[in-house]
Amino acid sequence: SANEFIVYVTFLFFGMSVVVVTNSIFSMPFFFIEYYKYAQGKPDAKPEDPKFWKHMFTYYSIAAFLVELVLASLMLTPIGRRISVTVRLGVGLVIPIVLVFSVMMVTIVTTTETGAKVTIMLIAIANGVAMTLCDAGNAALIAPFPTKFYSSVVWGIAVCGVVTSFFSIVIKASMGGGYHNMLIQSRIYFGLV
Repeated sequence: SANEFIVYVTFLFFGMSVVVVTNSIFSMPFFFIEYYKYAQGKPDAKPEDPKFWKHMFTYYSIAAFLVELVLASLMLTPIGRRISVTVRLGVGLVIPIVLVFSVMMVTIVTTTETGAKVTIMLIAIANGVAMTLCDAGNAALIAPFPTKFYSSVVWGIAVCGVVTSFFSIVIKASMGGGYHNMLIQSRIYFGLV
């Protein structure tokens, strides 16, 4: 029925919301590997800590998923279960918007390489919180529905990766390379995400 379809699509978007920040970061690796340049506002900047930037995605993943593991465990306790679904989803949906905005703002305001590293790691930690809250809120919201609706959340996670990668590829292919073009690409990309 039409109502089931609307609910299915809604849960698809809820699934997308769980991983939008992580997918947007992993879908634009060429920007984040050299994020220190854009954060400093210097096209010719050299990394003080090249090892961090080489393994940045690993550090990001570890930080985000450790926070998610701890908070997901907390959500199973009586304290975690007392958090309402509205609060879980509200906070879990607002945090990603702030995180995407902060990635862009650091390149506008500029900072040091250390500031760029701290920004990436704080985004990872905050994203771990957002993923947990969204996922726990989704699970609580969808629990009374048939399992086909939970499958739409899982599909949403996959669709989010496809959409963010598609945006990244199209934007990258439509513009030239170089520092200034990459800044423009990143602002278009994060504006769309």
